Amino acid sequence: MNYLPQWFYSLESREKNALILGSLSLLVMGIYYFLWMPFNEEKQSLKNIVTAQKSTLAWMHTAATEIQQLQQKSPVVPILTTSLLSLVEQSSTLLGKVDKRIEPQGEQAVKITIDKVSFTQLMKWLGQLYNQQEVDVRQIHIEKQKEPDIISVRLTLTTTI
Repeated sequence: MNYLPQWFYSLESREKNALILGSLSLLVMGIYYFLWMPFNEEKQSLKNIVTAQKSTLAWMHTAATEIQQLQQKSPVVPILTTSLLSLVEQSSTLLGKVDKRIEPQGEQAVKITIDKVSFTQLMKWLGQLYNQQEVDVRQIHIEKQKEPDIISVRLTLTTTI
């Protein structure tokens, strides 16, 4: 335990000064490289994130204003004037020539079974029914087929009006 102080005091003053100066330099470099640099890098990283988030927020505000303007200009959704059954029958031509069975389930619901239909076409058709006529999917069961993008589906559509 006493060996280190004894060894230090046995050095000449020039060696002591060099050792003290080297130790202080090593301490300063350690503080700089292991504390100060990582802190500054993290600080800069957080500043970059905040800047990116602010620009995203500004874009969102712009988009929200544009959405509100478009909603005010958008036409009113037409009220369903025909029965859901006939609407579904007429609009199902978007699916192409498919084997389908449409059964009424009361006044405001229709059960549809379609064998081998394009998933993409089905989603476009359902989107159009929802956007233009406010027809919702109450229940859906999809079975994947061997061909890509081809499915069999059983679904129940309802009116929201």
